[in-house]
Amino acid sequence: MKNLSFIYFWFILYFGVQNLRARSVNIFQDIADCVDRSNMTFHELKKLRDSSEARIKLINEEENFRNYGCFLACIWQQTGVMNGSELSTYNIAGIIEGRYHDDEDLKTFFHKIALTCEDDVHRKCNFARERRV
Repeated sequence: MKNLSFIYFWFILYFGVQNLRARSVNIFQDIADCVDRSNMTFHELKKLRDSSEARIKLINEEENFRNYGCFLACIWQQTGVMNGSELSTYNIAGIIEGRYHDDEDLKTFFHKIALTCEDDVHRKCNFARERRV
């Protein structure tokens, strides 16, 4: 599941940054703010992007994984992909439509990824709620 989260992160981060660009927001300031809030560094993010060993280490260390999750949530909130702690599939769909409006195959592909991840998130959240009751 953590590997799926990492793939989903890059998918959403890519579209989220594209969305920030489209809104003419200071992307670097938003990313810097999220890095600060999550106790991560740009160096760590670059290592995660470039090194499979760094990704494996991150996935297996609770504290780093939590920091990374906070970074993702912050970026997703900045881009409109999340509202509070909820994913906004409506906004995700809008980003996909805007970015790939002329390529039906890619649009379909990314919509399937988003829906699959959404279903997985809801299943896990519902399971967690049921376990608490």
